[in-house]
Amino acid sequence: MKNIKILLWLLVAASLINSCTNKPKPQGEVNVPLSADPENLNPIYSGLSESAGTVSGQLFQSLTTIDFKSLKLIPLLAKELAQTEEINEGKYKGGLKLTYEIREEAKWDNGNAITAKDIEFSLKAVKNPLLLGGAAALRAGYALVDSISFDAKNNRKFSLYTKEKDIRTEAAAGDFIVIPQYIYDAKGRMNNFSVSLLGNDSLLAAKKLSDDANLKAFAEEFSSNKFTKDTAGIIGSGPYKLSQWQQGQKVVITKKTNWWGDALVGKAAGFEAYPAKITYRIITDANTTVLALKKGDIDVLTRIPPKDFTEMKADTHVTNRFNLFSPVDLNFTYIAINLKNNALADVNVRRALAGLLDIDNIINKVYYGIALPTVSMENPANTTEYNSAIKRIAYNPNAASKMLDEAGWKLNTKDNIREKTVNGKKLRLQFVLKLNGNPARVSISKIFQEDCKKVGIEITPEVIDLNKLRTDMMKMDYDLAISGSVGVPLPYDPYQSWHTKSIGEGGNFTGFGDEVSDKMIDSIRTTLDTKKRIDIYKRFQALVYERMPYIYIFYSKGRVAINKKFNTEASTLRPGYNPADFKLK
Repeated sequence: MKNIKILLWLLVAASLINSCTNKPKPQGEVNVPLSADPENLNPIYSGLSESAGTVSGQLFQSLTTIDFKSLKLIPLLAKELAQTEEINEGKYKGGLKLTYEIREEAKWDNGNAITAKDIEFSLKAVKNPLLLGGAAALRAGYALVDSISFDAKNNRKFSLYTKEKDIRTEAAAGDFIVIPQYIYDAKGRMNNFSVSLLGNDSLLAAKKLSDDANLKAFAEEFSSNKFTKDTAGIIGSGPYKLSQWQQGQKVVITKKTNWWGDALVGKAAGFEAYPAKITYRIITDANTTVLALKKGDIDVLTRIPPKDFTEMKADTHVTNRFNLFSPVDLNFTYIAINLKNNALADVNVRRALAGLLDIDNIINKVYYGIALPTVSMENPANTTEYNSAIKRIAYNPNAASKMLDEAGWKLNTKDNIREKTVNGKKLRLQFVLKLNGNPARVSISKIFQEDCKKVGIEITPEVIDLNKLRTDMMKMDYDLAISGSVGVPLPYDPYQSWHTKSIGEGGNFTGFGDEVSDKMIDSIRTTLDTKKRIDIYKRFQALVYERMPYIYIFYSKGRVAINKKFNTEASTLRPGYNPADFKLK
């Protein structure tokens, strides 16, 4: 009996030792570049800001997330993915009930458990109509979650209710950032408001809410420096805390001592956090960033210019110190066409323009082969959902010229520009092509300009600030525009980009769509049967390509360099790496 007790004691001791040694020990520092200073680090008030999201993604967490390695939806704060039920009666008929339970281990920095009440508060913060800035953009994304209910026996269990259902409901419902009420609303100003009330956008409700003193006071404090820039006020459940922020120079975050998520490393995905410190260095110039990498001032770099990346692969000084990766990206480049332009309203003109864009030449000469041509908004690497049956319009100036001739666009011999009289008005094929100053896109515009000139189309490239380009496109104040779109590894929802209800500032900035396309979009969003949804989606891809509101160019491949002293891989997810996963060899 005595020997058995000793053996049991040894087994328990060994188990304790193993549980301790399995926890990652904070090690070293990772230096990461940021192309712009974060506007602020309040994860709700900063909205969709990429630089802010890059940093705050290490400070805060959500119920679920996309796994960096598998690209699948995984539980994070939640114990498991939602239990989903379709609602067939009552107020939420046609919607969904999604039930979650927060992990037992999940705690705030003060040691208190994260509960369903924190989820409710976070939703209410997002929906506060008086919060301006980036919060307004987030509100639209989380409008689908209308209310929350609580489990009377378990303060970590709750259900979210949506008025509608679509293919992304589960991912969207669990994607909002969770913040501690004891920090961000210590006076309980949001206690007397429900999620449903704050989401009520009727004029009466909006007027009533806009006059409420508590909502005003909360919004004012929430958007103050205390909770947007102060190291003491920016606190989440993530593995890191904000330690230092020198505006325009660097942002430093450090690993928390005894972070609750360490106990889950090896048991659940998404909890690896190895570096003791991550320093984000603000470097706004692309060439300077490349030099900083080669000098060793930074340990990782993504979106390396194609020419530089190709030269790096041939430079042993670089390859001896850095691993270079080219994962297929989730973003594609295209030329948007304003269908409200009278000349561009002719589909023959749009398809002729597609035949004048030498995509293979652009990929080889401008992007050094580091891209995949596409005929769709879907990534060609996703062979299950990409419509490979669509035949890409080949680069052929002669065929384009013939198409324009047959459509009645005749060459004016005085200036060699094609024209046509429509409804008594003379239209000419003269277009301004707007783009930002990205060197590769400037090269694309020049190649396209020369090829269009061959057949009597005048293209005038206009380089403008990126923010102005976005504004002009949303207002449909353009003819043609070179732009890009970033996706996520989830089923594609075409509503924002292609539905007629989204025309203009809603996200459909080409004016594409009619009753037929809208019906297909609605079916794609609501068809939960994967096989049926993909069939409709492929037909929709073919319809869009036939009507040509975009000239699709390519899906880029990642161009990522990571210091060899770290044992990690690049990812398809932006920015292409996760510094928390950088483990010293």
